[in-house]
Amino acid sequence: MLFLVVFQTVVLSRITVFGASLDLPVAFACLAAFMFGHREGFWLGVFAGVSADVFSPERFVLAMAVPLTCFILGLLKERFFSEEETTMFAFVFGGTFFSYLSASWILTGLYAKDMSWTWPVIIVVSVLNALFTPYLKALIIRAESINDGKLKI
Repeated sequence: MLFLVVFQTVVLSRITVFGASLDLPVAFACLAAFMFGHREGFWLGVFAGVSADVFSPERFVLAMAVPLTCFILGLLKERFFSEEETTMFAFVFGGTFFSYLSASWILTGLYAKDMSWTWPVIIVVSVLNALFTPYLKALIIRAESINDGKLKI
């Protein structure tokens, strides 16, 4: 996860598609919630949100939105969904979408900022994160194989 944060900050933040760039730590946290459940998703969401907020002018926006979204995704997965590839893509898309949507609502409510322009950016980031889901899944499987089946990030 630390590698993804550094890679996101140094490389991916400079590559944009229609004004939006990937957010791999958020996608990784959503995927972990899908694969390992609500607890792991929540804690990886805390790390992803705090690391994103470190470089943001507004504090504790994604640090609140990402963990709660990942926790809810993990609960939904455990109770209602099976582990299929299409569901995995939908969870990463939906997790990114709702994390950024709730962050924009927080910015609108707490900081009184106009966030109406964020819809296209939220959709593009969500699609980009969903497209990178197979690579993140391979990274998780590789990390598990190195650590004898336990996710240590």
